[in-house]
Amino acid sequence: MKGIVLYISLLLLVVGCGRDNDVERTHSCSVAHLWSYVGHSTVIIPDDIYVEGYVVANDKLGELNKCVVVADSSGGVAVNIDADDVENILPLYSRVRVHCSGLWIANNGTKLLLGTKPTGEYLVDRVPSSLILNYIHPQPSDNLPPIVNQRTIATLQDRDMLTMVSIDGLSLVEEEHGALWADIDPNSGRTVDTQRHFTDGCDTLVVVVAASCHYAKESIPNKSIRLSGIVDRYAGNSVLRVINHGISTN
Repeated sequence: MKGIVLYISLLLLVVGCGRDNDVERTHSCSVAHLWSYVGHSTVIIPDDIYVEGYVVANDKLGELNKCVVVADSSGGVAVNIDADDVENILPLYSRVRVHCSGLWIANNGTKLLLGTKPTGEYLVDRVPSSLILNYIHPQPSDNLPPIVNQRTIATLQDRDMLTMVSIDGLSLVEEEHGALWADIDPNSGRTVDTQRHFTDGCDTLVVVVAASCHYAKESIPNKSIRLSGIVDRYAGNSVLRVINHGISTN
């Protein structure tokens, strides 16, 4: 009888150890750490890791299309999503956890991208709408707002890419005075993606406005203003993309 009890005890111990070894352990990491996975081409993330941060940009007000940008204190990452209602799924400024295992990662210059395996010309494909919540989990609010870095045009750096910044004392360059936020195609009458140029008296900042932006047909104030948004990449250059109509007079 003692032998049987001993055998069962050892069996339970072995099974228990096996179970411990089979458990996948998810590790938290920073957005900055994700750069360690980036290679010369798009690659899959094999490790069971996640990053936590805030949604600092999505399709609210049409300022971004089929994308959500999540940032923590170390940087930001764009996740391409095949959905037209990202704001309803992942609201602006909400806190989220991005589970990265199985997603593909790439960089566009200094811009970090996550998505699914590329099948065409894009660095990553969009995550299907049915799988969004498999990878990005809304978290309880901690009542802490996303970090907004105060910058000047001259102090913008690569590390600001896909993070929230605010820049004071900007004026539209003289050549563009009286312009709307977005140009209008004379043939179709539709707005088009537009680059506007602002100056602080010394340096020039390029601001990109999406054709779908809800205030695309608003006139740009002909006075000193503050712009708040994310640093983005457009046509190979670093630009500012205004988020949540972050336009105010100084």
